Amino acid sequence: MATQPPRVVRAVVAAALALAGVNATGGNWSRPMEIAVLASGEAVVFLADGRLVAFDTREEQPRWREVYRVGDLSLQAADVEMAVLNGEPTAVAVLSRTARQSFLLRVGLNSGASSLVPTLMGIGPVGSLALRPGTSELVLTSASDRSLYRMDVADRSPEPKFLFSLPQRMRPGVVAMRAARPEILLSDVDSDVLYLARYPDGARTRLRVVDGLIRSIALDPSDRFAYVAEGRHGSVWRIDLANASAGPREVLRRGTVLVSGEARSIVRDPVDLAVGGDGRLWIVDEAGAALFVLKPDGGTLRKVFQW
Repeated sequence: MATQPPRVVRAVVAAALALAGVNATGGNWSRPMEIAVLASGEAVVFLADGRLVAFDTREEQPRWREVYRVGDLSLQAADVEMAVLNGEPTAVAVLSRTARQSFLLRVGLNSGASSLVPTLMGIGPVGSLALRPGTSELVLTSASDRSLYRMDVADRSPEPKFLFSLPQRMRPGVVAMRAARPEILLSDVDSDVLYLARYPDGARTRLRVVDGLIRSIALDPSDRFAYVAEGRHGSVWRIDLANASAGPREVLRRGTVLVSGEARSIVRDPVDLAVGGDGRLWIVDEAGAALFVLKPDGGTLRKVFQW
C-alpha cells in the first residue's frame, strides 16, 4: 500500500479548495486516494474529502457505504490498511495534521466503532503503511529520519517502536509486507529502486529499478508477484519475485481505454493498488476519480466505481 508525502500535500490543498468551493481536479473533488482489501473480501477506500467508504469485493455489482468521516479537514490520510481486530474487519489508517502530529485511526466495518489515537508524535511525517499479513503488527515509514517503525494496532494505546534506519543516501518510499517470508518490499524515493529488506533487521537486497516514481506496492495471494504503480508514466507493473532478473511486465498504462457497451473510460492516473484474496488487482485512479479492477491474467479490466 502506499502514499508518499507529496500526496498528503496535494490532499491538504484539495481540502482547502473544496472548502472554498473550488474544484481542484476539474471533476468531483471527492476522488479516491487510498484502498485496502482483506483476503476475505472486505475493502475500504479513503476519499479526498475525508470519507472512508467500505464495500464487498465478492459482490458482482458492489455498492459502497460510508463508515467514517474525518470531521477535521486539516487531518489527511497518509495511507490505509485492513486488519481483523477482535474478530472484526477493521480499517487502520494514519491521519496527519502537520509534519510532527499524526494519529492512528481504527474503524470497525461491522460495528462502526472508531478510535483516533494521537500515537505517532515525534517520528515525522508518515509516508506509507504495511500490515504484517495475518497479524496486527503495522510497519510504517518516516520521511524525516529515514527510518521504519512498527506498532501493534490491536493495543489500546499503540506506540511506534524503532525498527531500522536506512543509509543517508536513501529515503523510504512505499512498503509492503510479504506473507510467506520475513521480508519487506521497500522503495527508495530518490532512485526509483525497489529493495527487499529482511524483517526485522533491515538487511537489504537490491531487487530492481522501476522506471518512474514508485507510488504503491501490492502483493498477490501467492506472495510471488508484486504489483507496482509508478507515477512518471502512469503504469502498473508486475514483478516475479522468484525471478526478478527477468524484468517487470507492464499490465496497465495511463491512457488505457476501457470500453463497455457504449461507455468509454480512460485510466488516467493509477496511484494506489490492492490485491484481494481471489487475486484480482484493485486500482485507484485519482485523476479519473474512479476505481478499476483487473483480473489476475491481466486480460479483463472493469470500472467498479465512479465518484
